[in-house]
Amino acid sequence: MSAESLKHLVIGVVVFGFLVEKILSYLNVKRPVPQVPETLVEYLTLQKLKESKAYQLENYRFGLYSGIFSFVLTILFIWNGWFGVIDSWIGTFVPNPLFQSVVFFAVIFIGSDLLSLPFDYYGTFVIEEKYGFNKTTVGTFFGDKIKGYVLSIFVGGGLLVLFLWLIHQMGA
Repeated sequence: MSAESLKHLVIGVVVFGFLVEKILSYLNVKRPVPQVPETLVEYLTLQKLKESKAYQLENYRFGLYSGIFSFVLTILFIWNGWFGVIDSWIGTFVPNPLFQSVVFFAVIFIGSDLLSLPFDYYGTFVIEEKYGFNKTTVGTFFGDKIKGYVLSIFVGGGLLVLFLWLIHQMGA
């Protein structure tokens, strides 16, 4: 299989996954608001159920925009070979192939997370705030981001190193 064919196959898989996810989300959000079961009437009013549906719809619409943004960036990176450019750039200052792979995934992870940061912020401090679900402060929001990075470095990075080392050992 040529590199060009492989690129088209990967793009096809990404497009297929994106379309399936968006179709399923659409079908889920288009379900009508059900009636409140008798056993839950004292805990859940029809008004609360409608508010929940409105929140779900707003999250769906916002998720559609953020998903399209992410999808377009992914396709651009694959189509233009930018993942290879990043890998070559990292290879200029990280000579060890194992750590080169780890740094590559770290750069992609951090870049992706930074690009999604405005969407995460809006979802938390605008949409969730509008519906009264937000209990997060700006400090907590960014503190959680930092904790997530630290956890990713130790747990995700450790597992990635182990996985890549095993592949390298079995390579021959």
